[in-house]
Amino acid sequence: MRAMNEALLVSSVHQHELAEKAQKAEAALRNSEIRYRRLFQTSQDGILILDVHTRKIIDANAHISGLLERELSEIIGKELH
Repeated sequence: MRAMNEALLVSSVHQHELAEKAQKAEAALRNSEIRYRRLFQTSQDGILILDVHTRKIIDANAHISGLLERELSEIIGKELH
């Protein structure tokens, strides 16, 4: 019985450690996404992100919008030929 209790305690501690690691990883991912989005939106380079399978523009930044003299809503979803 004692061995079983110890095993349960160890399992509980491992689950807690895994949950903490997952929370830290999620926070790091959120921070990374925020930094990426800021860089993408404020870049002085025109950036298009394409879906390689459909060849459609799935995202674009404001600078490319200005270069193309088109609203982002006109650019996103267009297929490149």
